[in-house]
Amino acid sequence: MDPIRSFVFLDLEATSCEVSARPKITELCLVALHRSAVLNPDTRLPRVTDKLLLAVYPNKPIPGPVCELTGLNNENLTENERAVLDANFVAALSGFLQRQPPPVGLVAHNGAKFDFPLLKTELMKLNTRLPEGVRFCDSLLAFREADRDCSTGDAPSERVSLSLESLYHRYVSRDPRRAHTAEDDTLALVGVIKARAATLVPWMDRNFLSWDDIQQMYTPSPVKPGRINNRERTRSPTKLCFTLCLVALHRSAVLNPDTRLPRVTDKLLLAVYPNKPIPGPVCELTGLNNENLTENERAVLDVNFVAALCGFLQRQPPPVGLVAHNGAKFDFPLLKTELMKLNTRLPEGVRFCDSLLAFREADRDCSTGDAPSERVSLSLESLYHRYVSRDPRRAHTAEDDALALVGVIKARAATLVPWMDRNFLSWDDIQQMYTPSPVKPGRINNRERTRSPTKLCFT
Repeated sequence: MDPIRSFVFLDLEATSCEVSARPKITELCLVALHRSAVLNPDTRLPRVTDKLLLAVYPNKPIPGPVCELTGLNNENLTENERAVLDANFVAALSGFLQRQPPPVGLVAHNGAKFDFPLLKTELMKLNTRLPEGVRFCDSLLAFREADRDCSTGDAPSERVSLSLESLYHRYVSRDPRRAHTAEDDTLALVGVIKARAATLVPWMDRNFLSWDDIQQMYTPSPVKPGRINNRERTRSPTKLCFTLCLVALHRSAVLNPDTRLPRVTDKLLLAVYPNKPIPGPVCELTGLNNENLTENERAVLDVNFVAALCGFLQRQPPPVGLVAHNGAKFDFPLLKTELMKLNTRLPEGVRFCDSLLAFREADRDCSTGDAPSERVSLSLESLYHRYVSRDPRRAHTAEDDALALVGVIKARAATLVPWMDRNFLSWDDIQQMYTPSPVKPGRINNRERTRSPTKLCFT
């Protein structure tokens, strides 16, 4: 059987960890790495990483102790108008998984007893499932087997905790960033798997479950007539969404004076093979090049990319504002060009907001008197220095640039948000950046034209 080529690490937050409480998902995070990246001894998160983070309204009360543990509660999920687990959630999830080169291994800690049965329960309620061929790997069982193999002699080895937090202390030698947020728990899982990858990866190649092997956690109650989505119970003002990487925040979170990233945040991060050479200076600037995209078997921008993107946007309560810095001249025309090449488009009603124009207008309004105000840079890095008073984490990675944009928008939200309510473009207002060349007969996906390198199996 072919070894796993893509490892997709999963963590779920839920209303309870007890089966008897019939838990519901409140947050899902997926972090996807190529096999070669997992086996690479460099413990840092690789540059080519895909990520999906979605918060979910569970349609039932979240107990107080769980709220304290996870930071999610009915109030902040309602305030941020998170939707229930619906068809758009499934589209984003399935599109994301189908972007990864198969076979795909979905990895969760204690997944066989909790994450996989709960996810199956939620999906079966919608009469749907994950894509064919996904393999389900429980990292807790993998570590248990690895520790058993390491014990020597007749005396039993000292029993040690195999909780994710304990494993992180043991192998990474520091505390996880935050426990019980889906994103940070998933990144902690990536760290401990990479630390023992030479042992664990071959084990997961041999020991995985199929969709049919997984039992539902419980039989969900039928949806009652008139049962409504959380979104339908609340009025929907304009929402802001920061582009690819996409970081989606509710309007109330953007206007909140707390400058920290809010607990209820959705993210989508996708790497794409461009089907053309990436110039050297761009490689140095972004850290992405044809070699690492090929090595990690990133696909071109395809229908699965579109499914994940549109599913993600349709998860957000409308109207949705897509915000990019200099978006009117670069991000929006380029995105439209790529989508039109596939004869598709973004969902109806998305509003396109250029934060560079918003800051330019805000600075003009702040100038007083007859003398022109001193001209200052409106680059994202300069704005971040001005309003956040420190350097951005990393420039020219999509996720960090999007998070920097969140920071500067929040710092001037009282001025910028009303401006974006009035000054936005529609899909039809945006011109394609250029007329793309027609796809030549026989033109193939990066994944199809690179020979799959031999994968290593350690026994």
